[in-house]
Amino acid sequence: FVVFFFFFFFFQAEDGIRDFCLSRGLGDVYKRQVSTQSTWEALMEGAEVIHEPVLKRAKKRKYLASRAEDSKQRSRVAIRKEKQKAELGIDKSYVSPEELVKNYREKQKSYAIYRRAKHKIANKKLEGNKNEQLPEGAVIFVVRIKHGQQSATQINKILNKLRLYQQYMGVFIKVTESTTAMLHEVIPYVTYGILSRDMISALIHKKGHMRKEAQVLPISNNQVVEDLLGTQGIICIEDIVHSLASADKSVDKVLGCLCPFKLSKPKEGALKKNRQPFGKGGDWGNRRCEINELVKQMI
Repeated sequence: FVVFFFFFFFFQAEDGIRDFCLSRGLGDVYKRQVSTQSTWEALMEGAEVIHEPVLKRAKKRKYLASRAEDSKQRSRVAIRKEKQKAELGIDKSYVSPEELVKNYREKQKSYAIYRRAKHKIANKKLEGNKNEQLPEGAVIFVVRIKHGQQSATQINKILNKLRLYQQYMGVFIKVTESTTAMLHEVIPYVTYGILSRDMISALIHKKGHMRKEAQVLPISNNQVVEDLLGTQGIICIEDIVHSLASADKSVDKVLGCLCPFKLSKPKEGALKKNRQPFGKGGDWGNRRCEINELVKQMI
C-alpha cells in the first residue's frame, strides 16, 4: 500500500514585476506607479517616456520653490514684527550711550588730524622727505582706503571734492599746489602713486567709464572716446592711456571726462589696517611705483 503526499506551494509575485515594464531603479520593484496603460503599450503608441534625471530635476525645482516660499513667509513674519514694534513705540534706531561716545571720539580724532594737516600746510611743513614729494604736473592715481562714516565734516567735503565718495574708489588727479594740499589734509584716508602705462591700460579697459552729460558710458570701444574727445585729437583708448601716462596738454580734458573708478576690495593682507604711513609699514600715503601692486589686486 503506497501513500502519495502532494505539497502545493503558492508564490505571490511582488508588486512591480508581474508584467514587463522599463525599470527606473530598485524603487520600482517595491513601489509600482499607477498608470492606465503599461509602459510597453505607451512605447508602442509612441508616447513620451519621462526619464529618471528629468524627474529628479523636477523634484529639485519643487524643493527650491518650497524653500523660496518659506523664506518669503519668514520675511512676512519679520515685517509684521517690525510693524508691531512701531505700534508699541519701540525705537528701532536706538543707539547705546557707549556707541555714541565711541562715534564722538572718532569724529574728534579725525578733526584733530585735519587741523594738524592744515597747520602743516599753512607753515609749509608738508613732507620733509624729498622722496615723498610729488612732481608738479604729473598725473597720480589716488585710492580711498578708509570709510568716512564717523569722520569730520571737513574731511568728508574734501573727499567729495576729490570725487572719492566711497571706500575703494580711485581717481586720476593732476598734481598741483591745491590738489597736494587737499591730499595732505585727508592723508590717513587715501593712498596714491604713479601708475605704469600697462596698469593704466588695464584699468581703463576693465573699469573705465566716461561721462557724457547725464549718461555714464563704459569705455568698451573707440567710438565712445572719439565722440567725447575727438575735438582734442583723442580718438581711441590708447590715446587716453598715452595722455594719462605722459600728462600731455589734453590731460585736463581726459580727467574731466573720466568717471571715478569703483574698485574691488583687495585680498586679505594687502592692507595692514594700522595708523602708520606706507613708508613705516602702514597703508596710507605715497606708495610711488608700488601702487601698481595694490591696484592690480583691485581691478
